[in-house]
Amino acid sequence: MKQTLTIYLNVNEMAHELKQQLLDLLKNDNIHIKKGWENGTHLVLYGFSADELKKVKERLSNILEKYPTKLYDVDNYKKVYSKVNEKFYQNKYDLSNIYQNTIIERNHIPLSNLENINQKKLYLRIDKKLDNLFAEFYFKPKVLLEILELLLDFTLKFDEFWKENYSYSLKLFNPYVSHLSHFTGFVNSLNEMESDIIYNEFEERHDYNGNYIPKRNELFNSFLEIFSMVEEMIINKEINFFSPYKLEVILEGIDNENLALGHAKIYNNPQLINEMNVNTPLIVNKWFLNILYEKLLLMNINVKDKYYLNYSISMTYYGNILRGRLDGVR
Repeated sequence: MKQTLTIYLNVNEMAHELKQQLLDLLKNDNIHIKKGWENGTHLVLYGFSADELKKVKERLSNILEKYPTKLYDVDNYKKVYSKVNEKFYQNKYDLSNIYQNTIIERNHIPLSNLENINQKKLYLRIDKKLDNLFAEFYFKPKVLLEILELLLDFTLKFDEFWKENYSYSLKLFNPYVSHLSHFTGFVNSLNEMESDIIYNEFEERHDYNGNYIPKRNELFNSFLEIFSMVEEMIINKEINFFSPYKLEVILEGIDNENLALGHAKIYNNPQLINEMNVNTPLIVNKWFLNILYEKLLLMNINVKDKYYLNYSISMTYYGNILRGRLDGVR
């Protein structure tokens, strides 16, 4: 079984020596990284053999001992994350003990929610591709615009590829719709005043207005093999759009009265559900975005900025819809 190291520390206060060690480790194709907050802010490194783990733990422990990160207030940490835990995770995560400047080893890979070995392979393949492209931005401040441009490049190239290689009966299938869905889901969770503030703030920050010209294709090009991988998994019934969850379980957790109109049309349309379930690019885009959102934490991109990314990418395709909403709040 592959081994896991969890490094509890104040991530924003890491010494350069520790950052460099982590980035060097990620050059190994078997090593992966996540950031989390259960039991304290931490980084999870996984994919080590038992021999590798012992050496890496010793090396990182020595650096952390020599350059401990600044301690944060535990009571305030629990207060903040208890609200997050209750609101979004039904108190799933443990906050009883908060660790700082310590490393704990475990013998599991944090992918237990995935349904089969090929879903795990898909996750790890995408995860490593994102590390290869985005690691230069990990642990750095103020990289939002660089990330936005990379994602715009990816989405515009994805849209071209989708139109050239896949034909579906429903027009809503495109790589922008997930961004629109995530952004509108966010603003629909706010009250009217909060929603108006977000719309107006994002409009003031937005620079592209549908006129963005792609600069780099390496992120999308690195994903071409993922399409064939997903196609084979669909044929073998190893994945569908809602994987790794079951649609009926998702529906049980939804309050229909608060369901966004677009989502209601989807969940109440069996034909649409059936087509989504075997839609290769839609599945690729969903897995790409879900893993990307985990990586954004490593780039110090907060929740609001994550939704700003969704908003800006949506504007390149759904600008009229979003501008119409903006006109309505003035």
